[in-house]
Amino acid sequence: MDFLKNNFFIIIKDMKKNTRLTLLLLLTLMFLSSCGLNNVKKTIYSAAELPADKVLVVGRVLFDPPMTEESQSLEGQELYRYLMMFICNEKLSPLKEENELFSRLAKRYRIESYLDDTFYAVSETEPFYIEAGVMYKNIYTSSCGYKCTQINYEYLSFPASFHVNIKPGDRAVYIGTVIYQRDNFYNVKKIIIRDDYDKEMPKFRRYFGNMKLRKELIREPAEDAILKIGAPY
Repeated sequence: MDFLKNNFFIIIKDMKKNTRLTLLLLLTLMFLSSCGLNNVKKTIYSAAELPADKVLVVGRVLFDPPMTEESQSLEGQELYRYLMMFICNEKLSPLKEENELFSRLAKRYRIESYLDDTFYAVSETEPFYIEAGVMYKNIYTSSCGYKCTQINYEYLSFPASFHVNIKPGDRAVYIGTVIYQRDNFYNVKKIIIRDDYDKEMPKFRRYFGNMKLRKELIREPAEDAILKIGAPY
């Protein structure tokens, strides 16, 4: 399946209203699960969960000012409330169009993090890029004909192009807190990478004990960023 399509169709015939609604929700979850959820760089909370051939990437993302609940209309898909999906790739890949970001959610690995929550993402041992961030803005249903329901998606995209510099021997790398300073329409005015290493360490120790957490802050997007601040590309 390709997330480049912003909707899909479910045809429900000869069913009672409650049954149709239940099936609609189940099929929605099946669709979302089959389109790349297994590509998520899993967040873990103990050293025992980290495979010997993987690295832990630690960080956080937030908005300034914070996102409000009214900014998203999700029709029951609450697991996407305040969820940032960072698309990851071994190198930066130019976009043919901004909608292509949506299809990359399914095709590439990603880090998922709720706003202002620390993520502990299991990653490969090679450096990689966070290409861009994507959040669902609206998920809503509409009629597409007789006994046919269409589920539509609208999303917000955020510049990144951050280089995550993993080195040989790393077990855990701290990349910082990504702060998107925004306007009322979620246009990004500025990106700040804040060093919260000392504040994060007590919680990291509770989960991961004496595992070494090396600080390697990511940098703000370079001139070749996939998405530019104040411009679509």
